[in-house]
Amino acid sequence: MSRCRICGEKISRLPFYRAERHPHYKSLHPDYVKWHGRFIMKVLKAGLLIVILVLYLDIISLQYYGGLATYPLFLVLAYVVAIYIEFLRNLVRFRHQWNEHHPPLPDSPAGPHST
Repeated sequence: MSRCRICGEKISRLPFYRAERHPHYKSLHPDYVKWHGRFIMKVLKAGLLIVILVLYLDIISLQYYGGLATYPLFLVLAYVVAIYIEFLRNLVRFRHQWNEHHPPLPDSPAGPHST
């Protein structure tokens, strides 16, 4: 068992979890499911562009300088940090929206329902 990231309700842990496929999220948090699907597509598209850019910069670095440059790796690190921050920011937004319209569940921890 685990807890819903938005409302704190106890839910079953599905293997290879994806919000779009979990019945709890589909029925109680359809806006989150839509956002999560779009977010994943943005992550994949932007990630592909970052990988292409890093490969290009590494090839240029090898041709002109004879070694790999470290700055392309900082692009990857910055991308991962930005994606993580964006995900957390939106998760907090969905929690606040849920808490505004629903009373706290009796068996839920104080965390998701505290503002």
